[in-house]
Amino acid sequence: MKVLVGTEQGYVFQVMRKGADGNVSSRFGLEGGKHHGPIFAIQRNPAQSLGKYFMTIGDWTAKMWADDLKVPLITTRYHDAYLTDGCWSSTRPGIFFLTRSDGWIDIWDYYYRQNEICFSQKISDYPLTCMSVKPKTSDLLIGDASGSITLLRLCKSLWEPQPKGVEEGALKVMFEREGSREKTLLQQKKMLETRRAKELSKKEVKKEVKKKDMVGEKIKELEDDFFKALEQYQNCLLYTSPSPRDRQKSRMPSSACKKKKKKK
Repeated sequence: MKVLVGTEQGYVFQVMRKGADGNVSSRFGLEGGKHHGPIFAIQRNPAQSLGKYFMTIGDWTAKMWADDLKVPLITTRYHDAYLTDGCWSSTRPGIFFLTRSDGWIDIWDYYYRQNEICFSQKISDYPLTCMSVKPKTSDLLIGDASGSITLLRLCKSLWEPQPKGVEEGALKVMFEREGSREKTLLQQKKMLETRRAKELSKKEVKKEVKKKDMVGEKIKELEDDFFKALEQYQNCLLYTSPSPRDRQKSRMPSSACKKKKKKK
């Protein structure tokens, strides 16, 4: 059995549960797109053909994910207040509801548009904490921090199902399109990273070669200075006076010896 788990750090883990044990099979958000705070709600789309897509609610946004992609497909705009809960409509797969900490509820209709809220309503002066949709009806139950429960009855356009397969098919096309776009972006990102790594490696190789050349030149200069100093030292030894122990041969140059003979 697959279980989705939201963390306080904003990541999502998919756990394969076998009896009392469970192993993490997938991690979402590690490559980017995670929530900036704890995740308060996770729910899969109730439509049968959209079962691999799920929604997470945390910080100021709701995010749509797919099982085969580790980054979010779609992210709502940042709301005016912190989000506390959310759920999908049981009759229309493109509608979902979000509760906020300032007492408002926001309704999104992705079948209609994806960039703007469809409807907002003030429910309570207290933060809204939880919500639930009564299956196959227009009733929406909302709880707040004071312990009150509000029953909200939706209008027909927000709960009546569309012609069979129309809305579900449109959402499937949209999610698949966004998924292919994200996969393409990830591939391009990896290609750029490999290029940068190769360029950096080439630059590092060039730097190492330059360092070796500089070290070789420095060693050569030191060797030249050493041999020059050694040559000067040897020349000084040629002009030193003979040692008392060396009475047979003189260390003085022949020109110096000739001059001494002339003086005698």
